Amino acid sequence: MIIKPGNKSNTVLILTAILFLLLFVRNIYILEFEKVIPLFSNHDHFVLDFEYFYKMGIQSITSPARLYCDPDNDGTAVLLLKRNVFHPYPPPAALLFRMFSILPFAYSYAVWSLLIYIIITITLYLYINCLHGERFQGESGMWFPLVLCISAAPAFLDSSFGNVNSLLLLLCVVYAWLFKGKKYVRAGVILSFAFWLKLYPAILLLTIFKTDEKRKLAGSFMAGISGVFIISLFFIPIEVFKEFFLEITPAYSGQTITHVFNQSLTPALLRLFRGSTDIFFSYDYMVIPLVFRIVTYVVIVSTLIVFWYITWKYKASCTCIIAGLCNLIPLVTPIGWGYTFVMLYPSLIILYYRGILRTNVTALIYLLCCFALAVPSYHNIEKLNLHYLFKLIYYSRYTISSLLLYCLLLIQVSKNSIVKVSGTPEDKNTPNSCSGQLPVYHP
Repeated sequence: MIIKPGNKSNTVLILTAILFLLLFVRNIYILEFEKVIPLFSNHDHFVLDFEYFYKMGIQSITSPARLYCDPDNDGTAVLLLKRNVFHPYPPPAALLFRMFSILPFAYSYAVWSLLIYIIITITLYLYINCLHGERFQGESGMWFPLVLCISAAPAFLDSSFGNVNSLLLLLCVVYAWLFKGKKYVRAGVILSFAFWLKLYPAILLLTIFKTDEKRKLAGSFMAGISGVFIISLFFIPIEVFKEFFLEITPAYSGQTITHVFNQSLTPALLRLFRGSTDIFFSYDYMVIPLVFRIVTYVVIVSTLIVFWYITWKYKASCTCIIAGLCNLIPLVTPIGWGYTFVMLYPSLIILYYRGILRTNVTALIYLLCCFALAVPSYHNIEKLNLHYLFKLIYYSRYTISSLLLYCLLLIQVSKNSIVKVSGTPEDKNTPNSCSGQLPVYHP
C-alpha cells in the first residue's frame, strides 16, 4: 500500500501538501511581483486574457454593434474569417466583462486575480458540501485535496491570465448542488448562465437522464437561455448574435494552436503524430486537418457513450456524473489552455473522498496526476537532453491526467471494491458517491 490508515499515511499527505504549499507561495509571488505590481508602474504591461475581456467590456458599451471587432487587431485570429476578434465568447459574456471596466485596468486586474482564488475556494467547499451524506473513505478529512487544488497550476494560471474558468466551475458546481437537492428549475437556470459564459457546460445537460423531471430541467434551461438572450438584446444588437453563432463559432472551432500550453485533445493528437518538437512552442493558429477533426469527434463521442453506459448501468450519483463531464470539458474544446483544467478539480475531490489513496495502483495514478498539474502546462524542458517520448508525455501531461482521472472515475463506478476500506466490510445500505442511490439532499 502507498497509503495506509494511520500515522504513516498522514505523514505522506502532510509532506505532499507542504510541497504544494511551497508552490502556492511561489505562484502568489509571481502573480504579485511579475503581474499585478508592474501594471501600476507600466501601463503598457500586457496581461492575457484579461486585457481582451477588459476591452470587450468597454466595446459592449461604446460600440456594441462591433462587439467582436478588435480595433487594435491584436485579438484572437480566426483564420477562416481572415480577421482578428476579441475572445470568441458568447455576446452576453460581454455584459459580465463590463464590470471589469468600472475600475482602472490595473486595479481591476488586481481585484479579479484575487477574486479568482476566492471563487475557487468557495467552489471546492461547495462541492465537498455537495458530497455530504455520502460515505467518506478519505484520509484525514478534506484538507488535502483542497490544498492540492488551490496550489496547483490551473488555479494559478486562471488567476494570472485573469480568465473566467473559475467562475464557470462555480456555476457548474452550483448546478450539481441544486440538481442533487432536486431543485431542477434553479439548476436549469444556473446552467443556462454557464452556457452563456462559455458554450461547453451545455454538456452537463446530459444529467437530465438522471431525473424523472426532465421537462422541468430542460424547460428551465431553455427559459434561462431565452431570458438572458432577451435581456442582452437591450444592450447588444441581434446581428452580433448571428455573427457569433453563424460565423465566429464555426470558424473558430475549426482551428487550434499546437503550443504545449494548449492541452486539449486535438492539439495533443497533432503533437503526437508530428514526430518532432518543432511545433510544440508555436502560438500560430492552424486549421485542423479533417482527419484529426474526425478522429477527435469519434474519440469524444465514444468516450461519452462509454461514460454514460457505465454510469447508467451502475446507477452513478449525480455528483460523480457531473465531475466526469466537467473532466471532459477541457478535452472537447480545440483551445484548452492550462487554466481550463480547473474543471478537473471536482474529479480530484470526489476521488479522494471515495478513498482513492487506499490502494496501491490508484493512489500512484492519483498522485501522479496531481503532480502533473502542479507545474504550468507551458513549462519548457528543451534544455534537458531527454528522449522524445518522455518529452511528448511531459508536454501532454494535462491531457493524460484528464483521461486518467476519467478512467479512475469509471473504475470507481463499475468496481467499487477497488476503493473499499481495508478491514471494513462493505455496507450495502450505505450511500455510495459513485454507485448506488443517494439520500435526499436539500440545499
